[in-house]
Amino acid sequence: MCIRDSNFLQEISDLLDVEENDSALVAAVEACAKSVFGKSWHSKLGEVAVQELGNHRKYRYSSVRDLLRVIRNKAHHWRSLPTGLSELMGPMPEGFVKYFVDRFPKLVISMFWVFKDGGMHAEPALQGFYNGVQNASAR
Repeated sequence: MCIRDSNFLQEISDLLDVEENDSALVAAVEACAKSVFGKSWHSKLGEVAVQELGNHRKYRYSSVRDLLRVIRNKAHHWRSLPTGLSELMGPMPEGFVKYFVDRFPKLVISMFWVFKDGGMHAEPALQGFYNGVQNASAR
């Protein structure tokens, strides 16, 4: 499940990167912020992770989209992470996914249903994640 969760989060982050800021999908993703992390996600990551984030780009700590971007970028650059951060997150993919899921337990399931309800489950990159899922009544 770890690899599947990691791949899902990376794929949806890629899809969100090409969405306009005012799209319905981005609005639906951002509407999950309070249930996923409250007002801000950076304090849940720990000091080592937050310090390293600022070295590469600016993130909006109140944005689910930016949290997903962090997860994707850290997964893509896993081998070049500072030792302290890679040790904190644990081995890839199990430790890495656990690090984020432990801090944001509602992230994967919230995004699963946002993308399903938004019709994005038909995207070729996401179809494999939705095989066998019929409708939202299964929630």
